[in-house]
Amino acid sequence: MKQLVILFLCLHVCFLPGLQAQYQHEWSVFLGMSNYQGDLPEPHIELLESRLAGGVIYRWHGHDQWALRMQVLGGRISGDDRHARYRSSRKFRFSAPLIETAVMAEWKPFGRESHYFVGRFRPHIGPYLFAGVGITYAPSKTECYREGKPPEYDPFSREMKQSWFLALPYGVGLRFDVHPDLSLGLEVGQRPVFSDLLDGVSNSGNPDRDDWYMFSGITLSWIIGSRKFRDLNGP
Repeated sequence: MKQLVILFLCLHVCFLPGLQAQYQHEWSVFLGMSNYQGDLPEPHIELLESRLAGGVIYRWHGHDQWALRMQVLGGRISGDDRHARYRSSRKFRFSAPLIETAVMAEWKPFGRESHYFVGRFRPHIGPYLFAGVGITYAPSKTECYREGKPPEYDPFSREMKQSWFLALPYGVGLRFDVHPDLSLGLEVGQRPVFSDLLDGVSNSGNPDRDDWYMFSGITLSWIIGSRKFRDLNGP
């Protein structure tokens, strides 16, 4: 009997890690806002320039605490000197459509199963962190709308043009497992792009500080594929 108990415990320890991820594939839709910080607004996020954003996220869950995440998010960023306290007379503004493709790792530090071994579902709330690398396409359109300027006046003639950027997305979120096949999430993430040309303004602004943008919003996720344990109260 003692040997059987030891054997059972050994099997439990050996195979439990392989059963940690009850499901592997998950698709999510993202809906939120996109914002920018650079040479046009004050050194903080200008909420009046928030723009609608959305996208699709795929997660491959290899473990309770870790997931590989791939996503395509899109939105728009913009800025206007009229929101600036000290630069409103300069009258620069810009806007740019933005598409981000990224691969990231996602970590749930307090991750745990949403099902007991008997198969009964239990709701769960927990935070998660994510970080990775991405490519961003954001062709900016910048203009000076100052009245009375000469027709030939172009403050952006010295600026280089750049539409593609290397981005390093990172951020934090909160996940709500509300159903065996459904989860809700809240997240916010920042994206430095290692360039001062996201807004098309560099030499005409502050060339010593790079630009960045962010996405914040909600996610709705569906679990795809079979799980090791189904809800006994369900089908």
